[in-house]
Amino acid sequence: MTKTQSADMMQLAVRLAIEARDEFWANPMNRLNRSKPIVAASIGSYGAF
Repeated sequence: MTKTQSADMMQLAVRLAIEARDEFWANPMNRLNRSKPIVAASIGSYGAF
């Protein structure tokens, strides 16, 4: 992958995680007694490279 493709892939991963979180949070039953989940990420070796 090129540097641009790698960055695009990481951004896509974050967008997908946010979409999944928002879909989960849209169900009122998932909101009972909990805070809204956050999205956190680790890019592993890409961050060091």
